[in-house]
Amino acid sequence: VQGRVPVLVGITDTCFTESVNMACKAKEAGAQAVVLAPPYYFPAGQPELLEYLEHMTPELPLPLFLYNMPRYTKAIFEPQTVRAAADISGIVGLKDSSGNMTYFHQLQSLLSDHPNFCLLMGPEELLAEAVLMGAHGGVCGGANLVPKLYVDLYNAAGSKDIPAMEALHNK
Repeated sequence: VQGRVPVLVGITDTCFTESVNMACKAKEAGAQAVVLAPPYYFPAGQPELLEYLEHMTPELPLPLFLYNMPRYTKAIFEPQTVRAAADISGIVGLKDSSGNMTYFHQLQSLLSDHPNFCLLMGPEELLAEAVLMGAHGGVCGGANLVPKLYVDLYNAAGSKDIPAMEALHNK
């Protein structure tokens, strides 16, 4: 992409060392940040997830986005955990693929005093609503196929052009 858009690389390995190694490779390849899912091999509570982030983040050569995808990891970054993680140096945002807009709105409320903490929507069918309500953007799989559609949808939502947003969303 030659710097036209930021590249975020997912590091979803269950092994701490391999996650760090993958982040180093991502940096070498020119990525701007990494996206870390919670460890999913062993169940962990919220205090353990926060401790994991506190140990992982200093080891990473790039800024870190949390990746909330409970359907696949069977673990969730609870809103209060995300709020606490926002205070850890190096954690810059969250990609939410839960599809739960109530959860997403809770995050927006809890992080209102962290305007630089980037909230990204995962499910593309929720991109317009999320941006309309103040999200910073999205990571949409469909944008790999029809990027202009998603850029236009993002721009329409960002400018609160509801008719254009609805028409683009229907496409």
